[in-house]
Amino acid sequence: MLLSLSLWSALALAPEPTADKAGYWLSVDLIGPAAARSEAAFSLSQDTAPRSPRDGRLPGQAVGHVADIYAVVTWLERHAFGTETKRLPFDPPMLHEAAAPAVAGTLRDAFGVQLRAMVVTGATAAGDRRPIEWPTDATRIMPPDTGWHVAALLPDAAPLFAAPSARVPRASERFALARRRGDVFVVGMVDRCGDDPKPHCTRWVQAVIRDGDRFVPGYLPAAQVALRDRWISSTPENLPRAQLIRAGSRDTAALLLLVARDATGALHRKTIEAPLERGSAGVGFPEVTLDVSADRATVTHRETVQVLTLDATLDARPAPRE
Repeated sequence: MLLSLSLWSALALAPEPTADKAGYWLSVDLIGPAAARSEAAFSLSQDTAPRSPRDGRLPGQAVGHVADIYAVVTWLERHAFGTETKRLPFDPPMLHEAAAPAVAGTLRDAFGVQLRAMVVTGATAAGDRRPIEWPTDATRIMPPDTGWHVAALLPDAAPLFAAPSARVPRASERFALARRRGDVFVVGMVDRCGDDPKPHCTRWVQAVIRDGDRFVPGYLPAAQVALRDRWISSTPENLPRAQLIRAGSRDTAALLLLVARDATGALHRKTIEAPLERGSAGVGFPEVTLDVSADRATVTHRETVQVLTLDATLDARPAPRE
């Protein structure tokens, strides 16, 4: 039985229905000269009101005020990666090497500043700051016409990079640190490929990470991110559950990562290999289906069928190739 967890996305309510909520202040945490930071923040103020807290204090450079959470997300969507480059596709079946939108778009080139985070601060009717009650179900803050997809980080923490590459860089080269306690919003996906020592590709997720009231754009390996509406389960508790992630390629094989949470919620993973498919549109991932029944997953590629138990046996590492 296939059962999607799309019920999580059925709630489309704004997260803060109680009284004395008067919208949100927007600001940006930037690195650079003071005058350049002010100019850069002003360039992000489209569709915001020029209001500040009574004491004038906001994290970083003030941008403006918006009335509701949907306007917050719309602002984030517009400026997290800018609007100067073509949007990346979402989970394309073909390997897709394209220009990766720069973090914060053209802010660095235009003003010589570096974005550390986009910051949201709750406002009261009296003009004071207030804590934001972020919902545990992040789909509740998504506007109906959003192009973002709610996901979750699989490890407790992972390096967030400023740009994708054919191999995952060292953690010391990270742009920021993503934490599982926050939210992951997937904007698009892109592949980076290389030939040293053999042909290989890594799929990357273009994402915005929420850590408290701070939103940080960047890139994560797709193998570290689980899309919330891709989990498959056959139980009312949605455990065990599993999903397949297009993670990249090695030589002539596509790499798909089977991730699962067992009945206790513990995470397990197994790499599934299947031949890359070649066609007029290029090279891509084969069609592989996943079915989950109780604690068993059935992975099917053409005539090849694997039945796997969703427990720690998935974590057994294969013998290295000769």
